[in-house]
Amino acid sequence: MEYDLLTNPHSGRGDGPARASAIAAELLRRGHGVHIHAGQSAEDAALWAAAAAERSQRLLVIGGDGSLSAALQGLPKGCPPVLLCPLGTGNAMALEMGIPSEPRKLATLAEKGEIQNLDIAEANGRRCFMVLGFGMDGEIVRRMEEQRSGTMKKLDYFPAVLNTLRNWRPEPQRVTIDNEDLGEFDFGIIANVSTYGTWALQLGPCEYDDGHWEVYLIRKADLPGTSVAAGAALLGSLRHAPGVVHRRAREVTIQGAQGSPFQIDGDFGGNSPVNFKLQGFQLPLLVPQK
Repeated sequence: MEYDLLTNPHSGRGDGPARASAIAAELLRRGHGVHIHAGQSAEDAALWAAAAAERSQRLLVIGGDGSLSAALQGLPKGCPPVLLCPLGTGNAMALEMGIPSEPRKLATLAEKGEIQNLDIAEANGRRCFMVLGFGMDGEIVRRMEEQRSGTMKKLDYFPAVLNTLRNWRPEPQRVTIDNEDLGEFDFGIIANVSTYGTWALQLGPCEYDDGHWEVYLIRKADLPGTSVAAGAALLGSLRHAPGVVHRRAREVTIQGAQGSPFQIDGDFGGNSPVNFKLQGFQLPLLVPQK
């Protein structure tokens, strides 16, 4: 079988090429053909994905959620199964799916993993596989990218969170879900995962391939409102928190009198308006057998 590997030289504090070599060596030892590509940019990763999907039966992305997001932009419908080999800062999707990090286990997963289809959405022309957040969520990511000078650590998020809570003022956004006007909200998350960034923050159950994403909306992003929501997520489910509006959606529009920052899969996406829509494309992700 032919395998194509994309490595992000910047992931894992520069350990991407070494991790790719270790996985490739294991696959070669097992008699497979292997191609390795060192990505140079998000655009380069998308071009790799389009070309690799034509020549190989399995695609491996060595990096974090950002690396998978970049490759996703170039994948064609009906693409080969994709394995995310975690090496980033958050590794949210790998944690969600229980994907290991040891090269031998990853090689076995590439050979024998179960396929979990993920409903892929598009927001303002960009594909997303995991989460879109507007308001406070988008502002935190914007501040992180503004101050970023190299590889991030999880602790780097805390100053951005604290500064946002102290200094940021939300702009209410009118949210329409599948043609239903729900009114104005300061803060919202649209997700196709059950956890948010870490296993400790539980959004609630979700089906990855049922043609819908989960939407969680908070009308006022003040200290009481966000504290209650965060507490509920820590205790087991944001869905049932007081003051949180939950819906399942195929299409979401977010717009306000003033723009609100938003993020897509951990990358700053700009300011609203946002047009979010599921378009029938699914990503076949390789995950451990249940």
